[in-house]
Amino acid sequence: MVGFGRMRRLVTARVFVFHYRTNHKVEMRTIVLFSIAITMMAAGVAAWSASTHSAVKAEPPQIDPLSLEANAKNLPSQEELNLKLWPQDAVAP
Repeated sequence: MVGFGRMRRLVTARVFVFHYRTNHKVEMRTIVLFSIAITMMAAGVAAWSASTHSAVKAEPPQIDPLSLEANAKNLPSQEELNLKLWPQDAVAP
């Protein structure tokens, strides 16, 4: 027959082992998930640094405004545009 003191020690030991295994599993799961996250971030940084895509944009072509003004022909005057866009504001001559 098992005495009360020995029974108490057995129950306490089983609870401790169960508690240790449960905490150990949780800790291992946390460590595994953390290591997966670190690995994924490292892979992303490596892929980003190894990419050949350049973020530098090409310079746009230079436009000469003087040549645009010199080559402009048959354009309506400001008065004609005003009459076309806002006929209600037209002043009778």
